[in-house]
Amino acid sequence: TSSRLWDIYGDKIISVCENLREHLIQELGIRPTKIVNLPNSIVSETVVTPKAGFPAEPLILVAGRFSGPKGERIVQFLHEVAPTILQQTNCKIAIAGGELSRLGESGIQIFESLSRQFPARLESYGFVNDLPKLLQQAWLVVASGRIAMEAILQGTLVVALGESVSHQVVT
Repeated sequence: TSSRLWDIYGDKIISVCENLREHLIQELGIRPTKIVNLPNSIVSETVVTPKAGFPAEPLILVAGRFSGPKGERIVQFLHEVAPTILQQTNCKIAIAGGELSRLGESGIQIFESLSRQFPARLESYGFVNDLPKLLQQAWLVVASGRIAMEAILQGTLVVALGESVSHQVVT
């Protein structure tokens, strides 16, 4: 964590979650009165019914930034989970949210090896412009934060994938 001798952050700091707020206070010594907590939020006027059944060609979309701890979780998913899914189902797996190079050398090697073993069943979309459309096409989304929330609003199954732990299906 980087900290400075002088407070360079302006009059107020916006925090998107309570954990970040606590980090700013505990690790950077920011005064609590200076921090405004505005959680990431999605406003939906409609209630979406989850998709029923199992599609003929199910798509599992792993979405999120490819750098930092979230990128490490994507590599872990590719290494530990994807092979079993690709061996035992007819699911297609796609990753979206960044360039493959952000996954590091081992992530690239794992991705390329799986791509050779399962041609046309593993894909990297990189950055996507129409994420809601892609979320709607997916049968299952593995993501966190705002992407997970948007997928739920599309009626798509979601497995939450955090920076330090994986959770269960979210509804």
